[in-house]
Amino acid sequence: MTYQVGDTLCVEGNEYEIHQCPLDQLGVSWKESQTIEGPVPRFFAYQTSCWRGYTATWSIEKAKLFLTKFDAKDYAESPLTIIDVFGSDRLFAFWFSGELTCPMEDENDAGYNPNYCQIRSWTFEHGLLTGNLIRVTDEPRRESEKMQVSWRDDAVTALFKKTSPL
Repeated sequence: MTYQVGDTLCVEGNEYEIHQCPLDQLGVSWKESQTIEGPVPRFFAYQTSCWRGYTATWSIEKAKLFLTKFDAKDYAESPLTIIDVFGSDRLFAFWFSGELTCPMEDENDAGYNPNYCQIRSWTFEHGLLTGNLIRVTDEPRRESEKMQVSWRDDAVTALFKKTSPL
């Protein structure tokens, strides 16, 4: 299985690759075009590391989640931006409720290593930030979980460190 590139979350000048796609909660209709044969995907998956056909950049500003950048290609391989798809250069993510997570690499790790010891987490309710913490794990993920988006709760210890509010 090819590793799938994640969306980017910008927080206080730092960029994190998140494992969730907040746009998925918008449903399917925005990702499809209507044809005589029925709906077809709107975006061309031009690389195997991004089967969804797009990448998005998000930011947290004043405890709100915003879509600030969107990159995709249509089937003619023409670039599509946030303005082309959503008609605006930034969009408040009012539809998103859930958790965004980002693995934090061990500072001693010199390169790509899917065995993360800490997971940074932001929780939202209708686009409003309601929680921000770091989960500390006491063991590496199992081989089958290394490339998956989620982790098992029993692999996360009771060690929770609250971070400063945004």
